[in-house]
Amino acid sequence: MAYVISMFVDKVDKKLYWVWGLSIPISYFLGIKIEYAVAKMIPDERARYFIENINEQVFRWDMIAYSLVIMAISYYFIFIEKIKDLTYHRIVNIFIFSNTIFLFLVRVNNVHRFAYLSWFLASLIVFYPFFIADGERLKNKYKVFSQTLLAFSIFVLIHFIKLNFF
Repeated sequence: MAYVISMFVDKVDKKLYWVWGLSIPISYFLGIKIEYAVAKMIPDERARYFIENINEQVFRWDMIAYSLVIMAISYYFIFIEKIKDLTYHRIVNIFIFSNTIFLFLVRVNNVHRFAYLSWFLASLIVFYPFFIADGERLKNKYKVFSQTLLAFSIFVLIHFIKLNFF
């Protein structure tokens, strides 16, 4: 669905970042009601599993922080580095649309299953600009690429350790 929507939006607009950002407080204050409404729309009994003990679930700030880093990187490449590549814009649009849906469901059981629907695009959002950059943009691109790869790998490792061991 996010891909279909992204076909109608050719370039990333700052309004999409505002929608994503506003979905965090909406989810924080109205998230449980939204999650119950979504669960009622799904007729399958297995959908009820996602909202079991939902009042005991916590708001996953760690997952939002991970998404925020990816959003900041995409914002940098699109609005600071001024990347005009249509494929990159479509990838970022798909990420924003699917991640916004994840934000509304951030309290459900096994929320990482919804988050992975957008997070698989994270490596493309971070590294694709290095492969399309010309000589003028991203000076020392191999040095910056290796530093970015190291920082991104450490960030993913810390997030993995936190999710699985704490």
